[in-house]
Amino acid sequence: MKREEEMSVVGLNPKKDQVMEEGLDPYNLAMILWGERKGILLFSCIVTLMAILDQVFLAPVIFRSDALIVSVGATQTSSKFEGFGGLAHMVGMELPEQVNTLELILKSRSFALELARKIHLPKKWGESELACVRRMKSDHLIIQTSKSGPQISIAWEDQSPEFSKSAIEVALKILEERMVSYTNRKKRHRVKFLEARTEEARRELIHSEEDLLRYQKKNQGIAIEEQAKSILNQLNLLKIKRQEKALELSSYKEIFSEGSNETEKLRRNLSSIDLKIKEIIGSEENSQAGLATRTLMEIPGLGLEYSRMMRAVILNQKVFGLLVEQLEMNKIDSLKDSETFEVLDPPVVPDYRVRPKRTVAVVAVGVTALLFASVFTWVLYYIRRRTQVMMLAEVDVETRESRV
Repeated sequence: MKREEEMSVVGLNPKKDQVMEEGLDPYNLAMILWGERKGILLFSCIVTLMAILDQVFLAPVIFRSDALIVSVGATQTSSKFEGFGGLAHMVGMELPEQVNTLELILKSRSFALELARKIHLPKKWGESELACVRRMKSDHLIIQTSKSGPQISIAWEDQSPEFSKSAIEVALKILEERMVSYTNRKKRHRVKFLEARTEEARRELIHSEEDLLRYQKKNQGIAIEEQAKSILNQLNLLKIKRQEKALELSSYKEIFSEGSNETEKLRRNLSSIDLKIKEIIGSEENSQAGLATRTLMEIPGLGLEYSRMMRAVILNQKVFGLLVEQLEMNKIDSLKDSETFEVLDPPVVPDYRVRPKRTVAVVAVGVTALLFASVFTWVLYYIRRRTQVMMLAEVDVETRESRV
C-alpha cells in the first residue's frame, strides 16, 4: 500500500506501470500497445490517407508502349566457311561467333543520342546531352532480350500514351537505318579481306610452283616415270587431306564434346585415310612404279625435298581455289539485301498504366505507418518509464534517510 502511494507521488499508475518492474515480456508489450491503440490507429490512418491522396492526385501516371522485333536475313558467316574445314586456320580465318547485331546497336550510345535528338527529349535545367541520354535509358527506354530466342523487346515509358508509341516508331526507323549501314560496312570489310588474302595465296602458289620447277631442272638427272609421279601425287594428296582432317578435328574439339557424332565421324575419316596410304605403299612393292617411288624416296634429301615441294604446290592450289570461291560468294552476297529485322508486335497506343501501383503502394505505406507508430509508442513509453523509475528510486532514498 505504501509502495503504491510512493508511485502516485511521482506520477505513476500503480496498475498500468507495474509492467516495467515485472519485466517487458510479449504480453506486457501487447498491453502497452493496446493501451495506446487509439493514437497508433489515428497516426496510421492519417499517413494512409496522405498516401492515397498522393497516389491519386500527385503521382504521375506512366504508360508503356512496346514492340517485339527479331533479326531476319542475317548473313550466316559461319556456314560460308564450312567448306574450308581444317584449312580455315591455314587460310587465316577463324569461324566467327554469332553476334546479335540488333542488341549491339540498341545498347550503343550513338543510337541513344540520335533517338534523344529526333524525339526532342526535353532536358532539365543545366543537364548535359549525355546526362539526358542516361536519364532516358533509366526512366524511359527499356530494352529486353529473350533468353529462349533472338527476339528483342523495345519499350518506352512516358506520361503520354501517344508519345510512347511515337518514340518506339522513331526508334525502329533509326534501328533500320543503322542495321543497313552496319551490314553493308561489314560486307565491304569481308570482301576486302578476302581480296587481300586471295592475292597473298596467289603469290604463295606462284612461288611454290617456281621452286618446284627450279628443283626439277636442277635435279633432272634423276628420272621419275609418270606412274611413279602419279603415285607420289596421290600420296601427297592423301597426306594433305589427312592434315586438313586433323586440323578440323582440333577445331571440332573446341565446339563439340568428346565422343560426339561429329568428332567420331572425323576420327573414322582419319582412320580410312591412313588405311589408304598404307594400301598404296603396300600394293606397289613389287611394281616398277613402286620401285621408282621407293628409290626416289630413299635418296637422301632429294626425295623428301621433292615430296615437300609437291605437297606445298597442291596445298596452295587448294587454298587459292577455296579463297577464290569464297570471294565470289561474298561479292554476290554484297549485292543482296542487307540484314534487317521484322516487327512481330508493332507498337500501339497503350490504354493501361504500368505505374503507379496504387493498391500496393497504399497498403505498404499503411503497414509501415502502423509498425512505425507501434515502435515509436513503445520507445516513448520506455523512456518515460525509465525517467519515472529513477524518480521513484530517489523518493525511496529520501524516505530511508528521513527514517534514519
